[in-house]
Amino acid sequence: MKSIILRGPAGRSGAPARRTASAGIAMAVAGAVILPGTTATAGTAEAVGSRPVTAARVGTASAEGAYWHTRTLTTYTRPRPLGRGANRYRVVERELLEEWTARDGESWSGVRKLGVRPATAADERAWRRDGSPTTWKDGGLRLSTRPDAGALNKTRNVTGFYLVERWRPYREIQGLPTEPEALKAWIKKAARNAPNPDDEPEARIPEEILDGYTAEVLVSLLYSVPVSKAVRTAAYRALPTLPGVRPLSGVKDPQGRAGRGFLIERDHRGSASEVRTVVDTGAMTLLSEHHESGESGKPAIKDRTSVILEAGWTDDRPSVPALP
Repeated sequence: MKSIILRGPAGRSGAPARRTASAGIAMAVAGAVILPGTTATAGTAEAVGSRPVTAARVGTASAEGAYWHTRTLTTYTRPRPLGRGANRYRVVERELLEEWTARDGESWSGVRKLGVRPATAADERAWRRDGSPTTWKDGGLRLSTRPDAGALNKTRNVTGFYLVERWRPYREIQGLPTEPEALKAWIKKAARNAPNPDDEPEARIPEEILDGYTAEVLVSLLYSVPVSKAVRTAAYRALPTLPGVRPLSGVKDPQGRAGRGFLIERDHRGSASEVRTVVDTGAMTLLSEHHESGESGKPAIKDRTSVILEAGWTDDRPSVPALP
């Protein structure tokens, strides 16, 4: 992959999301991402320890490489505690998602669960008192501390780069505005003209949430599609001009990479969410985002953290995500 190597505080390579309305905020969390019209290829299960994921390569949108490729590590805290009796504890799920898209629009997604583990030190103590189980049943789901085999899924019947509710050709992505106000206007116009799930002509994105939706798309432009650095810079500059978006400075992502970011808050019809992003303003690319959501005026009941480990052009062919 042609990329910039981002160094962590110890001098090592910092060591690792997209088919949603905006992959920035609305990133898939638990479970494999299987798109409509995909075929799956399984990998081989291996054990994984509790070592941190290391090695981040976030690149620029140069014109080199066969595929636009992203690799994302998502950590999701399960909402319900596990365990028995007084030994109750929360666990987090970890998942790698990789995506490849060629210029002609052919695309693949690879997903691999890395296994669950206790969320905090107190949860780990309760887990050990519970006998240190390695598998659980939580509702209809089966959880395990071991990684799964993973799968590679080829998208069928659609081509392009997914942005603002449509699969768009490479040439359209390359023509996005490079001025903040013009970029916001393009996104809002595209959102107003987006098809709804039944392919009816009415706008899918209601006006009352259009500013929040625009913020989501702007975040996704910082890594998920191969736009120029000028477009990413425009997206970064446009974010703090939207309601509910506040700049943050002196922030670090879970890998210790420093940057600047944004706090994005939304409160709509009794539901509230808060997203904290970290952006490398040198490469102008997203490093991570932390998302919390729940009922308005109450503590968050859902949270996830997504770390962008790689984003850039590559000649490496699509494959089941390798374990970190």
